[in-house]
Amino acid sequence: AKPKRRTWKEDKRRLKVVKDYLGPMKKAEKVTMLDLTRLHREIGTTKGKTEANRTVTTVRAVFGKAVEWKILPRDFDNPASGVDLYEEPKRTRIVRRDEFPALLKAIQEYDDPIVAGALLTLVFTGLRRNDVLNLRWSDVDMDAGFMRLRAQKTGDVRMLAISAPTRRVFNALPRFEGQAWRKFNAYRANQPLCR
Repeated sequence: AKPKRRTWKEDKRRLKVVKDYLGPMKKAEKVTMLDLTRLHREIGTTKGKTEANRTVTTVRAVFGKAVEWKILPRDFDNPASGVDLYEEPKRTRIVRRDEFPALLKAIQEYDDPIVAGALLTLVFTGLRRNDVLNLRWSDVDMDAGFMRLRAQKTGDVRMLAISAPTRRVFNALPRFEGQAWRKFNAYRANQPLCR
Protein backbone atom coordinates (compact mmCIF):
# COMPACT_ATOMS: atom_id res chain seq x y z
CA ALA A 1 0.00 0.00 0.00
CA LYS A 2 1.13 3.53 -0.71
CA PRO A 3 -0.33 5.66 2.08
CA LYS A 4 1.14 9.01 1.06
CA ARG A 5 2.45 9.62 -2.42
CA ARG A 6 5.27 11.99 -1.42
CA THR A 7 6.42 9.75 1.44
CA TRP A 8 6.31 6.70 -0.81
CA LYS A 9 8.49 8.44 -3.40
CA GLU A 10 10.99 9.46 -0.73
CA ASP A 11 11.10 5.93 0.71
CA LYS A 12 11.62 4.45 -2.73
CA ARG A 13 14.46 6.89 -3.44
CA ARG A 14 16.10 6.10 -0.11
CA LEU A 15 15.84 2.37 -0.66
CA LYS A 16 17.53 2.76 -4.04
CA VAL A 17 20.42 4.54 -2.32
CA VAL A 18 20.70 1.61 0.11
CA LYS A 19 20.57 -0.96 -2.67
CA ASP A 20 23.21 0.93 -4.69
CA TYR A 21 25.45 1.17 -1.63
CA LEU A 22 25.12 -2.49 -0.63
CA GLY A 23 25.27 -3.81 -4.18
CA PRO A 24 22.55 -5.64 -6.10
CA MET A 25 23.73 -9.11 -5.06
CA LYS A 26 23.55 -8.60 -1.27
CA LYS A 27 20.59 -10.48 0.18
CA ALA A 28 18.57 -8.95 3.00
CA GLU A 29 19.65 -11.68 5.44
CA LYS A 30 23.30 -10.74 4.84
CA VAL A 31 22.95 -7.01 5.59
CA THR A 32 24.74 -6.17 8.82
CA MET A 33 24.51 -3.39 11.34
CA LEU A 34 28.04 -2.42 10.30
CA ASP A 35 26.88 -2.05 6.65
CA LEU A 36 24.08 0.26 7.69
CA THR A 37 26.23 2.19 10.18
CA ARG A 38 28.77 2.94 7.44
CA LEU A 39 25.99 3.97 5.05
CA HIS A 40 24.44 6.14 7.76
CA ARG A 41 27.77 7.87 8.37
CA GLU A 42 28.36 8.42 4.64
CA ILE A 43 24.90 9.90 4.05
CA GLY A 44 25.29 12.01 7.18
CA THR A 45 28.51 13.46 5.78
CA THR A 46 27.32 14.00 2.21
CA LYS A 47 23.58 14.69 2.43
CA GLY A 48 22.98 15.63 6.04
CA LYS A 49 22.17 14.00 9.34
CA THR A 50 18.41 14.16 8.95
CA GLU A 51 18.54 12.36 5.59
CA ALA A 52 20.86 9.73 7.09
CA ASN A 53 18.41 9.13 9.93
CA ARG A 54 15.41 8.92 7.57
CA THR A 55 17.24 6.39 5.41
CA VAL A 56 18.01 4.11 8.36
CA THR A 57 14.47 4.37 9.77
CA THR A 58 13.08 3.51 6.32
CA VAL A 59 15.31 0.42 6.15
CA ARG A 60 14.29 -0.51 9.70
CA ALA A 61 10.62 -0.31 8.73
CA VAL A 62 11.16 -2.38 5.58
CA PHE A 63 12.90 -5.14 7.53
CA GLY A 64 10.15 -4.99 10.16
CA LYS A 65 7.46 -5.42 7.49
CA ALA A 66 9.44 -8.26 5.88
CA VAL A 67 9.34 -10.13 9.21
CA GLU A 68 5.65 -9.29 9.74
CA TRP A 69 4.79 -10.54 6.24
CA LYS A 70 6.89 -13.68 6.82
CA ILE A 71 9.35 -12.85 4.04
CA LEU A 72 12.11 -12.97 6.65
CA PRO A 73 12.08 -15.37 9.62
CA ARG A 74 10.48 -14.24 12.88
CA ASP A 75 13.84 -14.43 14.69
CA PHE A 76 15.54 -12.15 12.12
CA ASP A 77 17.69 -9.58 13.91
CA ASN A 78 16.91 -6.25 12.26
CA PRO A 79 20.35 -4.73 11.52
CA ALA A 80 18.92 -1.21 11.30
CA SER A 81 17.71 -1.37 14.91
CA GLY A 82 21.24 -1.14 16.26
CA VAL A 83 22.34 1.90 14.25
CA ASP A 84 22.81 4.95 16.45
CA LEU A 85 20.92 7.81 14.85
CA TYR A 86 22.21 11.35 14.81
CA GLU A 87 20.64 13.74 17.26
CA GLU A 88 18.46 16.12 15.31
CA PRO A 89 17.73 19.68 16.38
CA LYS A 90 14.10 20.36 17.12
CA ARG A 91 12.52 22.44 14.40
CA THR A 92 10.16 25.23 15.23
CA ARG A 93 8.38 27.08 12.47
CA ILE A 94 6.40 30.10 13.50
CA VAL A 95 4.12 31.78 11.02
CA ARG A 96 5.45 35.26 10.31
CA ARG A 97 3.15 38.22 10.72
CA ASP A 98 3.13 38.90 6.96
CA GLU A 99 2.17 35.24 6.25
CA PHE A 100 -0.75 35.15 8.67
CA PRO A 101 -3.43 36.71 6.43
CA ALA A 102 -2.66 34.26 3.61
CA LEU A 103 -2.79 31.32 6.04
CA LEU A 104 -6.17 32.40 7.44
CA LYS A 105 -7.55 32.98 3.94
CA ALA A 106 -6.43 29.53 2.77
CA ILE A 107 -8.00 27.84 5.80
CA GLN A 108 -11.26 29.79 5.52
CA GLU A 109 -11.56 28.90 1.83
CA TYR A 110 -11.16 25.19 2.55
CA ASP A 111 -14.25 23.32 1.37
CA ASP A 112 -14.76 21.26 4.55
CA PRO A 113 -16.03 23.42 7.45
CA ILE A 114 -15.04 20.84 10.06
CA VAL A 115 -11.43 20.65 8.87
CA ALA A 116 -11.27 24.44 8.54
CA GLY A 117 -12.70 24.78 12.06
CA ALA A 118 -10.10 22.40 13.49
CA LEU A 119 -7.27 24.23 11.75
CA LEU A 120 -8.51 27.65 12.85
CA THR A 121 -8.86 26.40 16.43
CA LEU A 122 -5.25 25.20 16.30
CA VAL A 123 -4.14 28.60 15.02
CA PHE A 124 -6.17 30.64 17.52
CA THR A 125 -5.46 28.53 20.63
CA GLY A 126 -1.97 27.10 20.11
CA LEU A 127 -3.26 23.76 21.34
CA ARG A 128 -1.83 20.46 20.21
CA ARG A 129 -3.57 18.58 17.42
CA ASN A 130 -4.95 15.84 19.67
CA ASP A 131 -6.26 18.36 22.21
CA VAL A 132 -8.33 19.95 19.46
CA LEU A 133 -9.42 16.68 17.86
CA ASN A 134 -10.50 15.23 21.20
CA LEU A 135 -12.70 18.20 22.10
CA ARG A 136 -16.37 17.43 22.56
CA TRP A 137 -19.22 19.89 22.66
CA SER A 138 -19.72 18.87 26.30
CA ASP A 139 -16.20 20.23 26.99
CA VAL A 140 -17.10 23.68 25.66
CA ASP A 141 -19.00 26.13 27.84
CA MET A 142 -19.76 29.07 25.55
CA ASP A 143 -21.70 30.92 28.28
CA ALA A 144 -18.80 30.83 30.75
CA GLY A 145 -16.25 31.26 27.94
CA PHE A 146 -14.11 28.23 28.81
CA MET A 147 -13.28 24.83 27.37
CA ARG A 148 -12.14 21.79 29.33
CA LEU A 149 -9.09 19.93 28.06
CA ARG A 150 -8.59 16.40 29.32
CA ALA A 151 -5.09 14.91 29.45
CA GLN A 152 -5.24 11.58 27.63
CA LYS A 153 -2.84 9.74 29.94
CA THR A 154 -3.70 11.14 33.36
CA GLY A 155 -7.26 12.33 32.86
CA ASP A 156 -6.34 15.67 34.43
CA VAL A 157 -8.54 18.56 33.36
CA ARG A 158 -7.37 22.07 32.58
CA MET A 159 -9.48 25.03 31.62
CA LEU A 160 -8.75 27.33 28.70
CA ALA A 161 -10.50 30.62 27.99
CA ILE A 162 -12.27 30.81 24.64
CA SER A 163 -10.96 33.82 22.72
CA ALA A 164 -13.23 35.89 20.48
CA PRO A 165 -11.80 34.36 17.25
CA THR A 166 -12.19 30.83 18.66
CA ARG A 167 -15.77 31.64 19.73
CA ARG A 168 -16.56 32.67 16.13
CA VAL A 169 -15.11 29.38 14.88
CA PHE A 170 -17.16 27.35 17.38
CA ASN A 171 -20.35 29.27 16.55
CA ALA A 172 -19.90 28.53 12.84
CA LEU A 173 -19.45 24.78 13.30
CA PRO A 174 -22.37 22.41 12.76
CA ARG A 175 -23.54 20.79 15.98
CA PHE A 176 -24.76 17.28 16.42
CA GLU A 177 -26.71 17.59 19.64
CA GLY A 178 -27.34 14.51 21.71
CA GLN A 179 -24.35 12.69 20.27
CA ALA A 180 -21.11 12.20 22.16
CA TRP A 181 -19.03 12.39 19.03
CA ARG A 182 -15.86 14.35 18.83
CA LYS A 183 -16.41 17.93 17.91
CA PHE A 184 -14.32 18.03 14.74
CA ASN A 185 -15.06 14.46 13.71
CA ALA A 186 -18.77 14.62 14.19
CA TYR A 187 -19.89 13.75 10.71
CA ARG A 188 -17.01 11.37 10.09
CA ALA A 189 -18.56 8.48 12.02
CA ASN A 190 -16.32 9.23 15.00
CA GLN A 191 -13.14 8.45 13.04
CA PRO A 192 -10.05 10.51 13.86
CA LEU A 193 -9.63 13.47 11.53
CA CYS A 194 -5.94 12.79 11.02
CA ARG A 195 -3.42 10.43 12.52
